[in-house]
Amino acid sequence: MRGQPRSAVGSHELPTEYAAGRFFVRPITTQGVALRLFTDTGGGNFLRQSAATRLGISSESLSLDDKEVQVASWPDFAADAWIPSISLADDPRPTELKGRLLILPHDEVRLDSDGMLGGAWFGGRTWTFDYPRGQLVFHAEAPEPDSSARTSSLGFQTRADRRRSMHFPSIEATIDEETYPFLFDTGATVYLTQQGQEHFGGPPQLATCFVTAWLFDQWQQRHPGWPLLDVGDENVGGQPMIEVPVVTIAGIEAGPVWFTRRPDRNFHEYMSSMMDRKVEGALGGSLFQYFVITVDYPRAVAHFKAH
Repeated sequence: MRGQPRSAVGSHELPTEYAAGRFFVRPITTQGVALRLFTDTGGGNFLRQSAATRLGISSESLSLDDKEVQVASWPDFAADAWIPSISLADDPRPTELKGRLLILPHDEVRLDSDGMLGGAWFGGRTWTFDYPRGQLVFHAEAPEPDSSARTSSLGFQTRADRRRSMHFPSIEATIDEETYPFLFDTGATVYLTQQGQEHFGGPPQLATCFVTAWLFDQWQQRHPGWPLLDVGDENVGGQPMIEVPVVTIAGIEAGPVWFTRRPDRNFHEYMSSMMDRKVEGALGGSLFQYFVITVDYPRAVAHFKAH
């Protein structure tokens, strides 16, 4: 299999960089070219053109949805610094894209990385996101869950034949005594304003959770004492952020957790169109930082172990 040693069995700690609550993988090709790839359970799969040029891989032009796109085959990675390739069997994308990466111009991507690995890369497999240790583990075979872990169901959009049409997981969480569905989104990122950077005292990009505007506004109205950044996020013309004291997921309470406001249509219309149900936002690293999470895509469950 391209990009993965034939002997790959069991569990493998991937070459990982954990930065500001998010996971980047750092594979090295057989030609010695190093990559920094952002991983995002709620995202797509692509390389920047600059990375493809460094790799020396040729791309092919395809017409997809009446748009010309560039795609490339999966690189070959060194045995001691490899990551698994996109699984052809579980890649729900159009046939022309299966197992391949889109090549995008630099100005189309706002990420400090050479590309992104998203739903079609994670789908059909089992992974452990060890937030306390900053490690991402690939399991060729699903391990037995830790006896102290708690389990939550995941939902996926499916076709008439019950095969998954997308690999974007929904998951439920309870906040302010109400339970809502969200996107399980390890890549949820806020681009901080000056106010946000001064508050958090860190880099300009930070892991977050997202919530629809109507629900954010409800929390703000009900709980004026919850910490608020008026313009913490520079996206969408400037958006506020709110600190929720407790979030319950898989029956475990964790917090505090920062949420960033997003227009309702971003999730009610756009993201929900690719999921099994309407979601009210996305749960990311500002919540997941408290856990070791094993996500079993085939069995549609996530196991949470509190740190």
